[in-house]
Amino acid sequence: MSSVDVFGLGVRSLYKRKLRTFLTLLGVIIGTASIVLMMSLGMATEAQFAEMMEHMDADMTIISVRSAQWGRPAPGGGWEVPDDFPELDEDAVLIFDSIPGVIVASPIIRGSIFMRSGPFAMMGWEVVGIRPEALPLMGYNLAYGRFLEEGDEFGAVFGGLAELSFYVPGSDDVRAWNLWGLDLDNVEPLVDVLNDPIQFSYDHRIAPSPWDMRGADIDLDDDMFDIEEIFRPLTTFDLNVVGLLERTANQWDDLRIYMDIAVVEEMAWLMTESQREEQQEWGFFSPIRGERERTSYDNVFVRVASIDDTHRVAEAINDMGFVAHYPGEFIDMQRRQQQNIRTLLTAIAGISLLVATINIANTMITSVTERTKEIGVMKVIGASIRDIRRMFLFEAVMIGIIGGIFGIGVSLLGSYAMNNFDVPFLEGLGPPDLGGWGMPMAPEDAIVSLITPWLLLLALGVAAGVGLIAGYFPARRATKLSALAAIRSD
Repeated sequence: MSSVDVFGLGVRSLYKRKLRTFLTLLGVIIGTASIVLMMSLGMATEAQFAEMMEHMDADMTIISVRSAQWGRPAPGGGWEVPDDFPELDEDAVLIFDSIPGVIVASPIIRGSIFMRSGPFAMMGWEVVGIRPEALPLMGYNLAYGRFLEEGDEFGAVFGGLAELSFYVPGSDDVRAWNLWGLDLDNVEPLVDVLNDPIQFSYDHRIAPSPWDMRGADIDLDDDMFDIEEIFRPLTTFDLNVVGLLERTANQWDDLRIYMDIAVVEEMAWLMTESQREEQQEWGFFSPIRGERERTSYDNVFVRVASIDDTHRVAEAINDMGFVAHYPGEFIDMQRRQQQNIRTLLTAIAGISLLVATINIANTMITSVTERTKEIGVMKVIGASIRDIRRMFLFEAVMIGIIGGIFGIGVSLLGSYAMNNFDVPFLEGLGPPDLGGWGMPMAPEDAIVSLITPWLLLLALGVAAGVGLIAGYFPARRATKLSALAAIRSD
């Protein structure tokens, strides 16, 4: 029996039982349309969340870890301060580095340094100590120079705005106490940090504070003025600025200076000792030196391979008793809640497709029972078992394909309606309004349902597969019938 004969017999059989075929198709149509629409809601929401994260202008593969010393989110909600918490020390950093998906884990400490370049000063500026190999992975781009390298003893990389913070001690230049009072895009730096010599110290007494010198009316062009009288002759080091970062959307990051963590640790210790000496001069402190020991870090910077690893690694670190945060964490939490809702709805829609499968199987079993004599005659005149199996499988697959095509059509109409008309019960399935949390808001014209070609092909394939699975056992039953018994049956 040729394929054309099989096709003709199948079409005639379906047409002969129009009502039964229609009711069976109806189940497949509803199941297919439900699955496609539920998946389209999820795809639209995922696309909107991805757009919101992109507009955050943040690297979603960076995780910031801190100790739980000052509290952490409680498992049941709220905030808790644990009685016992692990130290954020070198052992913890090594554990973070061994988590699958982690590219690098580097401790971070923060300190202050005091700088001068000729007549200009920068007082108490924040310096971030980090391992040189980790800085290029923090997501920053270089405007000039290079990143830190091993062996840069007093090397530094300036943030995009840090060079603007040099000022003249005693002048009324607003940058001395309020850099934000300037038009930062049109301010020229007083010091060329990549070329001018810069000395830095751990001791704040290298120069008076800006507010102590306000109104001094210092004239640098006055021959009688000696700038060295302002700066105290304390121990200084030559700063080697090797790079300048491009500006980012975060101005606080742009004001930082990055140095090797070992250098910053040394400067922090020396600063503590200089403060101790100053207090001893005032008679407020014991002359006994404290032990030099660092047991924990301020933060740890963790970079993962992809955004898919971010949540998993952050959860693993939180489970260790630390507090891990990453950009877009709140958006990610909302996205996962939406995924749970859509998974439930998709499962409910899948039940209708399961019912359609059972309905197809029931229809085909009934068809086999009604056509027992026809099967017997076909066997007597020479039809092979393969031909009979093909005929019934073809009918079942045709029901699946035709139902899938109409189901796709219904889903396209439903998708159009959801994207162009207000459907109240669907409002909770899209991204929530996070504008009040300082997060990017979803666009007002955001689509609710997103149907792609691959989704339609997948739906059609699933519908055909449903028909094939539902028709297998009825077709097998038809091939097992005895030809003589089938002819004699009523």
